[in-house]
Formats: sequence, C-alpha cells, structure tokens
Amino acid sequence: MYKWIILIVLAVGCHPAKHEPVDPKSLSFTTTDASEMYFKNIRQSSYTVEIRKEAGINIYRPNTLQNVLMPLKPVLLINWRHDKAYVILESTEAQQIDQVIIAQDTLSYEEGVPKQNSTLATHIYNAILQQQKVTVYLDSSSLSMFGHPTHQDYFRTTLFDFYRLVEIR
Repeated sequence: MYKWIILIVLAVGCHPAKHEPVDPKSLSFTTTDASEMYFKNIRQSSYTVEIRKEAGINIYRPNTLQNVLMPLKPVLLINWRHDKAYVILESTEAQQIDQVIIAQDTLSYEEGVPKQNSTLATHIYNAILQQQKVTVYLDSSSLSMFGHPTHQDYFRTTLFDFYRLVEIR
C-alpha cells in the first residue's frame, strides 16, 4: 500500500508545470547535453529536421503544423556549436506582419530575430494558457492567430519542447 502512495507522489512530483505561465524575462537560451539528448531521443520524431552543417544549426519544424494555416508558426532552432536553442516565428503570410496584440498589449514582430521571436512566442504561449485572444496585424488588416483550438495546442507543445531544451520546464 505504501509503495503505491510513494510511487504516485513521485510521479506527480516529477511532472513538469505545463500549465504555469513562463516569465519572458527569465528566458535562457542555453541547452545541456541531457536536454538535447532527451529532445533527440523522445521529441525529435514529432519534427521535420533541416540540417545546416555549415552554420552549425538544426531547424525543427513541427509535423503537426505542416498543413495548418497560421500567420506565425513556431520553429525550433538549435545551434549545436554553441549549445543554444531559440524559437523562430515563421510568417506564412505574403504581407508584412507588423505586430501582435494579446489582450491589451501590443507586441512587435521582427522576422528572423531569435531572441525577440522567442520572447514574443513566450507571450503567445502565456496567452494560450490564460485563454486570451491573440491577433496578428498585417499591413492593413488583422487575423486571429489560431483558427482552431488544436492549433493552440500545437503551438503550446512546440514551445514546451523549447522550454525543456533550455531547462525552463
């Protein structure tokens, strides 16, 4: 009887905090050998990998988002030469994306800027957890970030993989 209680306590105690917001100011971009090994052995199969040996980076695009229409798709970028990981938000729109609105906050989007994209992605992740609306503003119009609730889950899962890589979760 006591063995089962101990086992349950250990299982619950080791479960990462999936539903707690992440402080964007606490972002770390450094990976460890253990976090990279976990990602490669357990999570990598959920991604399409683009290897750029000359740059020393691997780009991971979520398989779940390949046929999904979203204005910004999260992509994991791992720089294995410097043990760093980032989230890049790839625009799928032909028009220039200017900003993202979450609740009352206006956040800028800069294509291809890893730290800024990772911070913006964290704000979007937190908005998903807090069930807030996320709107993307293009040149002269606006779009909802997520067309379907499953798209939010795909985004959240990708960000959670990033947080595990940099050992925030």
